[in-house]
Amino acid sequence: MNRVLFFAAALIVSLLTFCEGALAAAVEGRVFDRETGQALPYATIQVVGTGKATSANDDGRFRIVCGAGTQVLKVSHIGYYTALDTVVVADQVVTREISLLSTVVLGQTVIVYDRQFDPAQLIIIEAIKRKKEILDRLGDYRYNSYTKMVVRDLSKGDSSKVMAITETQAQSFWERPDKYKEIITARRQSANMSATDNLVSIGELLNFNKNRIDIGSYSVVSPVAEDALDYYNYYLLDSTYIDSRKIYKLEVEPKNQADALVEGNLLIADSTYDVVDVDFGFNEGVRIPFVKNLRYHQHVAQFENLYWMPVELRFTADIEIKFPGVPDRIGIDLAASIYDYSFETGHDEGTFDEYAFEVAETADKFDSTSWALRQSIPLSLQELRGYARLDSIQRAPKPLHKQLLKVGVGAAALLTVGAYDWFRFNRVEGPYVGFGGAIGAERRGLQLDVKSGYAIDAKLYQYKLGLRYQFPGRQRLAVKGEYRREVAQRETLNQGHYNSTFESLFFKYDPVSYFYQRGGSVSLELVPIQHFKLTSKVSDYTQRSLSNATDFSYFNRDDEYLINPSIEEGKLRLLTGSLEFDSRKLWRNKGRDQRISSPQYTTLKLTAELSSPDLLSSDFDYRRYYVSLYRRQRTLGLGNTHINLFAGSSTRTLPTQAHYQIVDYAGVVAGENAAFMTLSDDRVAGDRAAYFYVNHEFGQYLFKKSGIPLIKSIPFTLGVHGGALWASFENNDPQDDGRGYFEARKPYSEVGFSLGNLTPFLSVLNFGVYFTWQISDYDTNDFVARVGLKF
Repeated sequence: MNRVLFFAAALIVSLLTFCEGALAAAVEGRVFDRETGQALPYATIQVVGTGKATSANDDGRFRIVCGAGTQVLKVSHIGYYTALDTVVVADQVVTREISLLSTVVLGQTVIVYDRQFDPAQLIIIEAIKRKKEILDRLGDYRYNSYTKMVVRDLSKGDSSKVMAITETQAQSFWERPDKYKEIITARRQSANMSATDNLVSIGELLNFNKNRIDIGSYSVVSPVAEDALDYYNYYLLDSTYIDSRKIYKLEVEPKNQADALVEGNLLIADSTYDVVDVDFGFNEGVRIPFVKNLRYHQHVAQFENLYWMPVELRFTADIEIKFPGVPDRIGIDLAASIYDYSFETGHDEGTFDEYAFEVAETADKFDSTSWALRQSIPLSLQELRGYARLDSIQRAPKPLHKQLLKVGVGAAALLTVGAYDWFRFNRVEGPYVGFGGAIGAERRGLQLDVKSGYAIDAKLYQYKLGLRYQFPGRQRLAVKGEYRREVAQRETLNQGHYNSTFESLFFKYDPVSYFYQRGGSVSLELVPIQHFKLTSKVSDYTQRSLSNATDFSYFNRDDEYLINPSIEEGKLRLLTGSLEFDSRKLWRNKGRDQRISSPQYTTLKLTAELSSPDLLSSDFDYRRYYVSLYRRQRTLGLGNTHINLFAGSSTRTLPTQAHYQIVDYAGVVAGENAAFMTLSDDRVAGDRAAYFYVNHEFGQYLFKKSGIPLIKSIPFTLGVHGGALWASFENNDPQDDGRGYFEARKPYSEVGFSLGNLTPFLSVLNFGVYFTWQISDYDTNDFVARVGLKF
């Protein structure tokens, strides 16, 4: 089924869902302790004989949609007798107050075991077997969900602590072995947030049955993984009851704090060994900048007397940032209710594609009645007051001093970091002031890019106009045209577009080579299969050299800027064809595609270029062919590795601006992927070139794994890096343009290591130091030590 039919189907399903919500009945109410009258948060409510279920909120309140007629609600909570409540439902909302009786009288004497022979080991072995049996039997399922995220300032009280609220309603689909699709059908948020920024979803948080759980850049071993006993100790703490069934409570303890693991409690049903509740934090092996007290809770219920599936998820964390104007401690509370399960129904062809997540076209235009029915975790009183306060503040006029402060902060950011299309500074343009952005980005298929500005010292007016249209269809065919008149950068192999504003403005360091070009291009893009993109492009540009236009810098004023090299001027007409592969999944957010961050992925690009006087009436005659590969992966459980590979060749005579070149871009502040730091101001160039570079970040793993008291307590992170490059001129004469270009016919290589987390007291800025040695014998730096940011 093509993409038009697929999106139409998603839209129809959304509309049908909303229509059902408007007509269907619902039950809402409160669950409380029969003896004390206190609310029971997170109780599970199911409609017997259906896949419908929900969870109560912090106040014990719930809401569940069900069909009209006589329905039986099953209400359960850990440590309480299950209650069955029969209710007659018409086409309206029915209110119920449901009380549960504690099972404390059934509690047994806790038996203390020798931990070396704790029976929990046998229980978890059976639980792992049971999990595998259920997964082997489960082919596919689908469900609806409601997800709420609340951000709080933990230093404040009452509703004033609520900083932001997002809510989403979604439909999700799963199929063996690991296919997943989630469509946000409705969303709303507090007025201080944009709808397009509200992409909160369940995603992989639901799939706790995986052997490995992705948390940031970490791959955490699940406590019910097939190899879990190699990583965890399990201890039987106590027993309780759910649905009148005996439940074992197990403590989970990591065997080694250096590994990325969890620690907390598992609840496992007696005799069947189903996991019915998960409550975990993360150990010292999971270190995420700024994040503290990370915790995950999942409650499970049985459906069709067979499948145990999550009905409530909660993910909480504290963020500690020491930065002026930002609260010291921010609390994140994500809660999700999963309901309306359907099993073994099969999915339409085309359900699973490159888009793992989508936002329905109607997501921001929902019916209020339908929304209320599916808001299955009702907002608490504090959250309702927080909503009202945030909305009123957003609508109120801003005081003049706050407006001026906002402008000042924005101006400072532009001056120090530089938003390239709005402000930049370099030795060729001097200060550049302009604007740029996309217009109509949310209109499906059509996007207009506009950019315009003026380089003050170079006295150059610049602009760019671009139009892109994506045709409907699963293959994602798009046509793009643009016309530009601008200062362009000469490409390098180890760095794409580079903004040198900070280095130029403050330290008189600008490693980029610039030239001027005027003209346009037309390109055609096609996605024939998932993850692959074909592009063909025709370009017509007039190019000329530029000279340095300024010598200004705040510091290092006695230093001299590098002379901007000249290029071979003329009319460049070029045919380009490329094939790209990107293994990451996509977010489709109402007409905009976004790659989903992944701890492991691969990108590959193959490109061919042709410029010919005979065929294209170009002033240049050459062919270029090159391939680039990037791989990010976890390696043997020892950290994260970044691998960069490139190889390029050419025929005939390349103009200077088309030479393959490698530059050190870490002149003042080194970075995580800064390569060939020992080059400094020198450059390697050729009409043929190849290089590889590898960065591996161990984190604190090796220190903690050593077991040596003084070493395992070292707070720093450790990384290693190194690579080699080759470049030569085979069809061109090397040209000295005053920039220190040289060939590298024999390998130019370097190795080094880095230490991070040097400034834990500056939580926003994680500084590290890079030590790099050249291990070849070129006349550049033998050793370089630089301070830089690590991410």
